[in-house]
Amino acid sequence: MLSAALALASISVYGQTERPEPLMGWNELQATAAKNDTVNSALEESGLVIAFYKATISKKGVVKELTMEDEGPLNAGSTEILTRLLKNTTWKPGIENGKAATQTFYFSFAIERKSKKALEKDSLYRQKVKEFNDLVKQHGDTLEDGSPKNIDSIGNLANPFRQAIQARYPGNDQGFIQHVSNNFSYPSRCLEQSISGSVLLKFRVSPYGLVSHIEIVEMSKGCPEFGEEAVRVLRLSDRWIPAVWENSYIQAYRQLPIALRVN
Repeated sequence: MLSAALALASISVYGQTERPEPLMGWNELQATAAKNDTVNSALEESGLVIAFYKATISKKGVVKELTMEDEGPLNAGSTEILTRLLKNTTWKPGIENGKAATQTFYFSFAIERKSKKALEKDSLYRQKVKEFNDLVKQHGDTLEDGSPKNIDSIGNLANPFRQAIQARYPGNDQGFIQHVSNNFSYPSRCLEQSISGSVLLKFRVSPYGLVSHIEIVEMSKGCPEFGEEAVRVLRLSDRWIPAVWENSYIQAYRQLPIALRVN
């Protein structure tokens, strides 16, 4: 039997299915949403509009229920428009055991644009991070334990790490736990030998919520396959809600623990 922990929460493991999709396709749906004046304005300002939904789609492709569970903080009034568009969309039903079936599932709806304003602010943030890290190295151990995240400022330069809101998975920890629940395949050797697994991942989230540069910081020595599977599952995740700094989305790193115990 498996039990799992991410921020001390538990999950159950479900079989994979083919989930519903908009009949017109995601690309066309995103293009349609981007034509709206409110959405277009938000894209010009922040470069990204993102929301996270829970939906129930019937086996005939009809929206039976649609609830917004989370959203990016810089949507600028776009959420109502996205929700209305999704409710009026005809869906290709999900498939279970080779047949169309009513399904309840979670998904992100994200629209991005290479906004000049957003890119300039992201570049400025990374410049501030470099300047601050350089100052921390100069001061060495005189600044607490040398960790820049525990310092408010050095001289006149404010700590950009402390000013930024970190990137997060839509739905926060519970949203990511659900994602792991639906996609993680516990390594058979470790399961047979009752070896519990854990891993600490470090990765980058772009200003558009895309995950890259995944690294394993720590992992169970007895089950290295666990770390490999955790990386695979993280790569499969929906778009993240990016970090925010001075009212703009920015590129930033996150660390995330995943642990599963074999009882």
